[in-house]
Amino acid sequence: GPFVIPNPKISERDLVVPVLQLFQKEWNDIKNKIVKCDAKPIISIDTINYNVFKECVDNDLVDILNDISACTNNPEII
Repeated sequence: GPFVIPNPKISERDLVVPVLQLFQKEWNDIKNKIVKCDAKPIISIDTINYNVFKECVDNDLVDILNDISACTNNPEII
């Protein structure tokens, strides 16, 4: 297989936030087709780095984190 060199310039944030933004867009498109819902779930993420979590809050990505965690108990996915 290919040899992969770790890149210290890539942070947890670089991996997490763009994926959540894309997932949020797709999820909202599906959710809006099913039902209009403005209810906000309770924030229940305790395993994520605080700075990444704060950015998720600032960008309104907490709902999608909760939706993901509601669909699985696998901590690697969450």
